[in-house]
Amino acid sequence: GRVRARIARRRSTCRPTYERLRRGEIGDHPTFVERCGSGKNDGVVGGSALVGRENELARTRSGAARLDASYAFVLEGDAGIGKTTLWEAALDVLRDGRRPLIARAAPLETSLSFAVLADLTVDCDRGGLPSPQRTALEVALLLGDPVGPPPDPRAVGAATLTLLRSLLETEPVLLAIDDVQWIDPESAAALAFALRRLESDPLTIALTHRSGAGD
Repeated sequence: GRVRARIARRRSTCRPTYERLRRGEIGDHPTFVERCGSGKNDGVVGGSALVGRENELARTRSGAARLDASYAFVLEGDAGIGKTTLWEAALDVLRDGRRPLIARAAPLETSLSFAVLADLTVDCDRGGLPSPQRTALEVALLLGDPVGPPPDPRAVGAATLTLLRSLLETEPVLLAIDDVQWIDPESAAALAFALRRLESDPLTIALTHRSGAGD
């Protein structure tokens, strides 16, 4: 098995869509691709460091150095290869100076609408959202009483965008999803809508993706 780390500065040509997000794809032009062999010590925690994953962690530290830049990476590999352990170590680096929004997708929750979005935004203040967006988002996240038809997906996407923009006005943001191949379609659509419109903001995206899943 191998872990592949794909790291890219998000550019104006990056157009995340729902299906691409589920496949762990951030941009069209990744600037770095690295494949790491799987040895018996790869991904093992030794003291405060990961043994056998120094290259990936070094790339993460390099990308984390500039808080004013857009930065994204995806850790890919087979199940059980150590992606989540490496992702957690990377988050320890990336949290410094950034507002963390973190979710862990799960196969049993793929059919639960907005499950990942709810986890990402659980501690976010929605008070500043325009009324239509706030209503749509709160109904979608089961935080408000549903009135009438289901919330408009565009309204939920717009609310997600407004929420992220309000956070980015005060500090850089870290958006991290483990096992992105299991993201529910509704969360993926809302995030794709927002990410397309946040191409030059200080937003860091950190994903893990299981090889061969979500294709």
